[in-house]
Amino acid sequence: MPMDTLGALPFDATAPIWADIEPVAQEETDTPLCPILYADEYSRAMDLLRALMRTHEHSPRALALTEHLVRLNPSNYTVWDFRAQVLEALHRQEEEGGGGGQKGPGKLLEAELGLLDDMAVRSMKNYQVWQQRKRIVALLGDPSRELSFTATVLANDAKNYHTWVYRQWVLCYFGGLPSTSSLAGSSTAAAPPPSGADKGKGKGKGQGEYAQLWDGELEFTDALLEEDVRNNSAWNHRFFVLFASGRARAGVVRAPSSSASSSGADAAGSAPGPEAEAEAEAEWVRREAGYAKAKIALTPNNASAWNYLRGILRLNSTSSTRPLSTPNTASFALSLIPSHAEAAASPQIDAGGRTSWLALEWLLDVEEERARTFRDGEGEVEAETLEISKNVHTILQRLLIADPMRKRYWHYKAERILGALALGPSSSAPASTWLRAESEAEAPPTAPAAAAAAVAT
Repeated sequence: MPMDTLGALPFDATAPIWADIEPVAQEETDTPLCPILYADEYSRAMDLLRALMRTHEHSPRALALTEHLVRLNPSNYTVWDFRAQVLEALHRQEEEGGGGGQKGPGKLLEAELGLLDDMAVRSMKNYQVWQQRKRIVALLGDPSRELSFTATVLANDAKNYHTWVYRQWVLCYFGGLPSTSSLAGSSTAAAPPPSGADKGKGKGKGQGEYAQLWDGELEFTDALLEEDVRNNSAWNHRFFVLFASGRARAGVVRAPSSSASSSGADAAGSAPGPEAEAEAEAEWVRREAGYAKAKIALTPNNASAWNYLRGILRLNSTSSTRPLSTPNTASFALSLIPSHAEAAASPQIDAGGRTSWLALEWLLDVEEERARTFRDGEGEVEAETLEISKNVHTILQRLLIADPMRKRYWHYKAERILGALALGPSSSAPASTWLRAESEAEAPPTAPAAAAAAVAT
């Protein structure tokens, strides 16, 4: 049966094309509690599909029937899965020159991509459409149009989770991932074929053979962040490209200003030593910290950029036990807001979004790092305890004005820090009592006396 005549098929058991088929109705009890009221057209077609699935018929008419059904209901995973099985079987016949109704290998799969192009636009947030695309592209073994396709979809919805996940799969599956000590044995160390594709055949067609796919990804995120610096999906993808993929650590990332990859392991080659990996990653952390700070300086209330900066500093294994305090991030956060003296003189300077609460939160986290390292045995006991407690109190008072919606959270966070300094629940006076003292009150001369003074206040 020629494939180009299947679009006109009647999907009704009374039609001659289905004369050899006994429709299989959906199984129900004699008294179903809540039967689904399917449209007659859909119900009749599903009865035919169940009959074909029972006999494992992988034929052109089965392909036409499944297209009819997914157009009626794009979310039916069972239909998509059977359709993929049919396509795989017909594709094998096509490659062997014995079926499919078209000439030349790959024609059926290319036609399927055309259908999926249309359905991805109409059902952009449909899991099944993107899963089907994975299976078809893996069978073709050719990712040449996929990055441009996802870029087109993202132009309509730059934060579509399904599209971003698919793009990352294309990069990992066809572009390959480096072999690094940090990825060895992890779930991200390899990108397996999608369910149903190349089962039991080892490496899939084209898998890991297109390392150049990675080359333009940093520029791609640059362009999206230039358009919308608050695009959290683009920030997430940038982190994935550099760090979650292990490419920065392996030293294989090409900087946007260069024409060649950095020295290091090939994407599919052996990993450099742990020290070289750490050094390569640290260099990219320094580079990206500067990039993030430049974006934060443009929009200090942009949580996406702050989260990116926080993430890269914390993952760097060569950093100190206080990553948020380096490199110079505390002074950077201070540079974005009025000084503590200015805020004390005019508290409302922090109100109404005029002061970045994200910068203040960063400063509070810096103090938490100090408290944690102090608790672990670093620092001068009296002087540092007093300084941390004073800073926490000052920052808290400002956060309560800059971000009053989360005042209970800020109190909780401050109490947790002071608790680490034995000024919280373990002391004779609750930290909350001390925190609610007047901000202009003169601090006592020693840290232990602070709690006692708070009670008296």
